[in-house]
Amino acid sequence: MVFFDNIAASVLSVKNNQINAVVPYGLTGSDVELLVLRGGYQSTPFPIPLRAAAPELFTLTGTGQGQVAAFNQNGTLNRSTNAAPAPSRVVLFGSAPEPPSRRSVRVNRARGPAARRRGAHLRGGRGA
Repeated sequence: MVFFDNIAASVLSVKNNQINAVVPYGLTGSDVELLVLRGGYQSTPFPIPLRAAAPELFTLTGTGQGQVAAFNQNGTLNRSTNAAPAPSRVVLFGSAPEPPSRRSVRVNRARGPAARRRGAHLRGGRGA
């Protein structure tokens, strides 16, 4: 288990030398105290800097550069040569600036030459 200022975090994955966890929403201040519990053992609490959220979509390379990690409804990678047919869904992965909720995302599919210049537009949020 991972705790930030005594608030449990959602753990995404664990390796020998790395833990990926989601920092709980609503923490404030410039530093938070991180604590790890495993197998009945507790780490020494240590401060880590807290920064404002900077939501982004994940890319295939994991570097923030290049193609967005987008998958068609059938599980295949979405590319210019493998576009999702209308009205199917496309799955995007990203970080969020607010707590998870039932949010809808509408893709407005433009057609013709303008679509190739602008790409798809994403709108999200409550009531979108």
